[in-house]
Amino acid sequence: MSRSKLGINVEDIGIAKILNDNHFKVPPNQRPYKWEEAHVQKLYEDFSSAIAKGNEAYFLGTICLTQPQGTEKRLEVADGQQRLATTSILIA
Repeated sequence: MSRSKLGINVEDIGIAKILNDNHFKVPPNQRPYKWEEAHVQKLYEDFSSAIAKGNEAYFLGTICLTQPQGTEKRLEVADGQQRLATTSILIA
């Protein structure tokens, strides 16, 4: 983990841990879910290929989350909403 003077944390965490340990919300400034079937199919094929090859890791890309101030417990999705949502759908 890396911490800057601005209070920014960078962590290498797997998607399973992120999804299991957190609740999320998408702030109003984020665009709606826009992935089409071709995008979902490509991600699914990438996952399938990595599993078939026996890869222990798959780079899903960076997902940026922010922790709101106050009593709100849910993390806000600042970037990576499409990948996060699609991965959740495929797992479900």
